[in-house]
Amino acid sequence: MLSQQDMSLLFSFYDWLGLPMEVIELLLSYCTASGHTGMRYIEKVAIGWAEEGVNTVEKAAEYIELRKTGYRSILQAFGQNRMPVAAEEAYMKKWLQEYKLPLDVVKLACERTVMQTGKASFAYADRILENWKKAGVSAVADVQAQDAAFAAFHQLYAERMGFCGAGETGTGTERKMVKTDKIDWGEKIGNENTDLQGSPAGI
Repeated sequence: MLSQQDMSLLFSFYDWLGLPMEVIELLLSYCTASGHTGMRYIEKVAIGWAEEGVNTVEKAAEYIELRKTGYRSILQAFGQNRMPVAAEEAYMKKWLQEYKLPLDVVKLACERTVMQTGKASFAYADRILENWKKAGVSAVADVQAQDAAFAAFHQLYAERMGFCGAGETGTGTERKMVKTDKIDWGEKIGNENTDLQGSPAGI
């Protein structure tokens, strides 16, 4: 049961933050459904909604749906079954709202992150997605096209050098050429989209 102090705080969301009463009701339902019933937590969320312009029922419903489905599925792609912490939520907000990347692209980056690092590294996934964004990736098919292009390039060098890998055979000049060209190739498809060995991140 809400105390008089709790009620005063809720009314301050209306007077101080300018949130409509129906939005405040959704806010309370969202917080309690997530297992957060403390008024300080609810106040923090209310301030966040006000700062982000979540001030209508439609925007509140969109906010809640994003966190119930979008954020949860991203965490599941990382192999996690929990709610995100603030720093993780900031990353996910950037990927989905600032970069406007489709959810399946974000999930693919998270899956590749786990394959490469063996853990749920948001910073690693952020590097992948930042460079996919720079490379103009807007769908999983774009990533697959980059993968195929790199594989074809790699096969071309394997045939030229007679060695399937980083060009370990041949003269020193040839090895340097392979290494240099692989770096150039990384820049062509988005150098930051490659790992330290010059292959696309996630391969």
